Amino acid sequence: MIALPTRPDLSSIPGFGRLDAAENEDGRLSGRQRQILVRGLAVEIAWTALALSPFAATLVTSGLDLVGVAALVCALWLAQRWVTLAADICRGGVSAIDGDARAEDDGDSEGRSYWIAIGGLKLPTTSRIATEFRSGGPYRVCYLPRANNLVNAQTLEGWRSLPISPPKKRAWFRFGIGLD
Repeated sequence: MIALPTRPDLSSIPGFGRLDAAENEDGRLSGRQRQILVRGLAVEIAWTALALSPFAATLVTSGLDLVGVAALVCALWLAQRWVTLAADICRGGVSAIDGDARAEDDGDSEGRSYWIAIGGLKLPTTSRIATEFRSGGPYRVCYLPRANNLVNAQTLEGWRSLPISPPKKRAWFRFGIGLD
């Protein structure tokens, strides 16, 4: 007899509980999710400020050079991202999408990025969520609409796992030529 896969329970992840899901069903962030997002945004801003401070010091003392321009462009891009996320948190509105979902890991020599892919969306997530998430469906995934930030995922009735896709083979270099 073949054992059927059990539905994953993501409720142990902060912000993924049943009460959070109930508020998300009504189209809004829960208070707990709002706190988690605000705390995460504050930490990201602090770490980025710390990382960019040597470039800022160089910019002030040496003037505008190539490194300073690159740091300034990076800071402006991040600031735009943070403003979008902060605006979504303040609005408190949540969008939802149902369907089969897959956890993805874009690991390379520069670090790891984790994603949840569902219905044409690719939502960034944390390693913990990607580890506990099991590819399958149907899921109901809730996210902030403008920032595309994952806030919750719940399995729906009839959940089944999807076949595991083989890991992508990556070359040690990132060079390619496309021919049309």
